[in-house]
Amino acid sequence: MIGWLSTCGVPGPTRVIWVLVFSLIYAAPGYAQSIWELTPYKVKTWVVLESRPLIPPTAAAQLDHQLRRSADSTLGAVWDLQVEEAPVECRGDYFALQEPAPDSVLTQFPAVDGFDKLMVVVVVCDDNGYRVNVAELDVRTRVWSAWASQHVDTWARVADVTFTLMCETFVPLAQIRRVEDDQVTAYVRAGALLRPESSVRRWNVPIEITTGDILQPVIRRADRNGKVSSDGVKPIQWTVLLVEEQVGGELICKTLSGYKQPFNVRRSARVEQLALLIRPKYDTTTLRLTDRRNPEQPLVGYDIYSRRPGAEVSEFMGRTDWRGLLQIDSDEESPVRVLYVKNGNRLLGKLPVIPGQMLELTAPLRNDDGRLEAEGVVLGLKENLIDLVARREVLSSRIRARIEDGKLAEAEQLLGELGRLETKDEFNSRIDRRIRNSKDDVRQMINAFKVESRALLDRYLDPSRVRELQSMLDQARASDAGNG
Repeated sequence: MIGWLSTCGVPGPTRVIWVLVFSLIYAAPGYAQSIWELTPYKVKTWVVLESRPLIPPTAAAQLDHQLRRSADSTLGAVWDLQVEEAPVECRGDYFALQEPAPDSVLTQFPAVDGFDKLMVVVVVCDDNGYRVNVAELDVRTRVWSAWASQHVDTWARVADVTFTLMCETFVPLAQIRRVEDDQVTAYVRAGALLRPESSVRRWNVPIEITTGDILQPVIRRADRNGKVSSDGVKPIQWTVLLVEEQVGGELICKTLSGYKQPFNVRRSARVEQLALLIRPKYDTTTLRLTDRRNPEQPLVGYDIYSRRPGAEVSEFMGRTDWRGLLQIDSDEESPVRVLYVKNGNRLLGKLPVIPGQMLELTAPLRNDDGRLEAEGVVLGLKENLIDLVARREVLSSRIRARIEDGKLAEAEQLLGELGRLETKDEFNSRIDRRIRNSKDDVRQMINAFKVESRALLDRYLDPSRVRELQSMLDQARASDAGNG
């Protein structure tokens, strides 16, 4: 707050008075939540400059002055910006455009944890001038942005290009306050500090969250001492928020999730529910399906269907290859896709994704190959049973017809064919062999089929029906002998 008032040119003694006034107001009941919307982002900027004659010795000081001036004139009170040269021990990584693990940054430089954002600016010389590279670490959610890069022909333009890239890589943050069914209400950090749209000093910079944007919900848990451990920050998997309405800093969002209750978190002062704006970085995302019990086992040949939010019809995207992979292309018209994973006719997963957000997404699902194998086995047994019953019925009808016509030799031949068909006991033995030689999930389905088919076997494969036909044939022969 003091930094913001200082940026606005408020004298020192007056700044102290204003801080006390704000503290008293926001400590009152009903005002605590509004502090989030009225607090600027604390942004620490690390500058990494290549040691070359083309970069002046005062470059760091120049960037400090010009970046803070640009932030003040463009963003007003939204950023509380601090600019300094990056620590020597991490400059090598940044020169290589590599992002250290967020936890290692916070462990090595604990002061960074007191900021909302860490912006890294890397300026190097190239063949025709300079190249400016910028990346952002959102400290609260432990997420790095992609590197943004631009060539600059003269040093005089480096500061302006740097500030533009900082705005482009900056990722706004919202705090989730209410969850009602599939509707979420969130509030944008520093949302009340944005200049009104009618202001002549309001520039169109991409630091806001507006209707149509997509957010990634994140759960942040602190321990009893208020510290957040390495595993205390976790995105809610397979869940996104679609901003449907935006009024000032308030966002009304629709939840798209693969879970029935994605926000099933007990409310606590140590638990913070956040939402980070998603900007796709890549042209495609590779979806990887694995067995959730055995992550090394890919799920091969699973069908992937895609549906746009609000649509009723799905389109077939493709089938996972021998590695369990399928490439999903990004789509500017519909950045959110709900993927449906099927194996055969069974739906195994509903996966809301933003193609291009990540290079690869891994979805551990239940391995359904056993069920599909069992369905194939049971289907084969059903077809065999139907064929067997049909052949027995046809032969039985033909035998009766031959006996009635007095063609007893033909009837005897057909009766022999009927006797060579598989009996009820033999068919049951075949089912039992399949049960013994199958895995547990397949065995269960075959057992269920055996129980279901018992009445059919008793009715149509009853051996007494063969004996009945044999008796009819014997009686016909005896009658012919008596008449002779």
